[in-house]
Formats: sequence, structure tokens, C-alpha cells
Amino acid sequence: MNKKAILCLILAFLCLILAFVLDLIACNGGDTTDTSGGSSDFVFDTNVESFEGMTVKFGAWWNIAWPEEPRNEAEAPVVNAINQLESTKDVNFEYIKIDYDNYYSTIVDSIQNGNPVADLFWIESSKLDYFLEKELLIPFSYSTELDLTENKWDQFCNLNSIQYGYVYGVYWGQSLPGYVLYVNTEYVDMESVENAISQGTWNWDMLSSLAISAKEVGANGFGGDYLEAMLATNGADITDVIKANDRATAMLNYIQKMAAAGAIYEDDSFFQGNAAFYVGKANEKTDLDSKYHIVTLPKGPDAEEYISMTTDFMVLVMAKGTKSYFNLETALNLYTDIMWKYDTETYPNHQLEDVTNFFTAVGTKVYAQNIRDYDEVITPFMDVLLDGKTSTSQLLEMFRLEFSKYPVPEKTTDPSIDKPGDVG
Repeated sequence: MNKKAILCLILAFLCLILAFVLDLIACNGGDTTDTSGGSSDFVFDTNVESFEGMTVKFGAWWNIAWPEEPRNEAEAPVVNAINQLESTKDVNFEYIKIDYDNYYSTIVDSIQNGNPVADLFWIESSKLDYFLEKELLIPFSYSTELDLTENKWDQFCNLNSIQYGYVYGVYWGQSLPGYVLYVNTEYVDMESVENAISQGTWNWDMLSSLAISAKEVGANGFGGDYLEAMLATNGADITDVIKANDRATAMLNYIQKMAAAGAIYEDDSFFQGNAAFYVGKANEKTDLDSKYHIVTLPKGPDAEEYISMTTDFMVLVMAKGTKSYFNLETALNLYTDIMWKYDTETYPNHQLEDVTNFFTAVGTKVYAQNIRDYDEVITPFMDVLLDGKTSTSQLLEMFRLEFSKYPVPEKTTDPSIDKPGDVG
């Protein structure tokens, strides 16, 4: 074969390779995104050499499954790490999705029948008492490698999931504080507020004074969904109002005093941008105007620390009847190490991240909301409270009388009666 013929064959072969590459790119939609996630060498800190084919099942009423292969660069580190954990330690992670309408009944029936549909499953904290009362859960306490004091575990969720000294519900990552204070920097000197917070002197007297000053220059002062949030800052809640607890009474006196001084507005003027201070949920304003800053609520007069209040929050629990408790917890520990290291959760805005970090670093307490859906009682109660013509003792008597018409059980007897609550 002459040189010209050999050259033609080489060119033809190169063209064939090029066509194959172009065809491969076309089949992939032209997506050349790097989904390698960087290094493929993940280190798993565990004494377990192999889980011997164990399957860990996570249950939820939404899709919590990770794909078999990363679909984009952002999720590549997580997916690749999970895949390597599964292959190197011989463990499988399975995700069970059940519609919310049937979620709790399915979980409960499966545990009572001795064959849990999931080993670990997410529940709303308000349902925890029901599962504990029915003895449907086992605590997280078997693996020496699962340290619930590590930073990756949300301590508020842990502390509110304890029974007889054992933790029954966990949450990895940082949960948002329930209620925060939105501060309008057009009317409030943020430097004075931030200095007071850092020095531990941020209290309701200071806020009231600032709210009155803001009102004098054309702003509305203080408002929002504040009753329970204010009670919580003094270590109290609505049930303490019913009991005429001193901490609750002190906060009612503060509300009356602020209302009499003109510091409180009744209309929801936050959304018109004219409120100096507004109490609301941390995730209430995802498109927050730049003039508003988010901070913790002031200390109550009897409190030694900053306290927030949250509505329902989520916890991961372990089903009774699940086998291999030790290995299951160890696998969960490795899995959550990945979630924590490559956490891609984004906050609605950077200020929420800042205030969450503050709550975590300073040790701010977050109280759970104990009673809900009592507007028929609270609305007339607040009208009389803000009017300022009725003494606190008379108010408390009126409140107890009205509240007795709407009895609230101490424990939830049926975990499927309510729709999902907000995650705190």
C-alpha cells in the first residue's frame, strides 16, 4: 500500500472518531457541564469497614431522593460522595415518598405491623408526642460514632425531642429562628441597635423609645404578629397568660405601656414600608427591601438571654422495629457528614443567614409555639389590651374565661388532623 493510500485511511479514521464525538455531544443535548464535583476521593470517618449490603430507607411526604448521577455542577459533590459511600462501604440509601394525606397513617400502620415502611422518617414536631405515647420510635443512642453535640445537629430540635433523657428527633443543619424583628433603617439607627444586641442590653424599653421617636418623624412604630413573640422573649407563652404567670403578666404590662405611649400601631403597615419595627416569621419576607434589617427580638425584663419563638419544626425520627440500630445510626452519621460538608441550602436573603448564625453562635433560645388557631379569643383580647382602659388582672380574668370556650388538648391524639406546619 502506497503512502497516499495510508494517509487517506488515517484521515478517514480521524473523521470517524470526530463524528462519534460530535454525535455523543448531540445525544447529551450539548451539555458539557462538569459534574465530577472535584476530587472523587472522599474520606469516611468510621470504624465500620462494610455495612454488608444494608439499605437505609428515608421517608417523607416530599421528594427527598438524590439522582443516581449528578444533573448539574451544584449537586455533583453530594451525589458523587453518596455514590462513593454506597460503593466503598456496601450500603444503599433508599427514599420513600408518601402523599401527605396518607403519610402518618401509613407510617403508623407499618410500625404497628412490625414492618416499618421507612427506617428514618421526617415528622412535624407537633406529632412527636403521639409517636412517643404509642411507643412507635426508638431513640438515637446506639452508635458510639453518632455524636449529637456536633455542630451539624440543630440543638434546638434535639433539646425539644428529648424524653427520659433520650433524643428521639434530630435535624442536621441550621433551622431558621421562628420569629424575628424587621428594623427599618430609614427611621432607626441600626448601629445603636447592633451595639445593644452585642452588649446584651437590647430590651423592650429601648425598642419602645426608638419606636416612639420614629413615630414623631412620620413612621409607624412597632407592630406585626407580636403577642406570642413578645411573651417568648420573657420565657412565657399563651398558656402562661391563662395561668397568670408573672413573666406573662410582665409582658402584657409592657404591651399596655407601649400602646399608651403610642409606640404600637394596629394596622399592617409593614408592607407599605412605613413601619419602624415589625415582628414576623423569619421567612415571611423573601424579597426583603434593602432598608429593612433583620435582628433578634429584645430581651424580656426577666430574661437573661435573647429568646425567639417558632411554629412547627421538622425532625427526623427512627422507627421502632428497625433492625441494626448501631449500623443504621453510623450510616446516618456518614450520610449527614456529606450533607453538612456540601450543604447547598440557600437562605431567602443573606440577612436570614446572618441572624441564624447569630442565634446559633450566641446561644439564643427558640421556644416552640404551644397553642394555635385561637383568633376568636385573641382578637377581642388584644383590642381591650391595646385600649389601655382595663387593668391587667381584669384582662387575665377575661382571657381565661374566653379561652375556656376553646379547650386545647395538651397532646395531639391524632397526627393526621392538621396540615403541615411551617418549618421554624
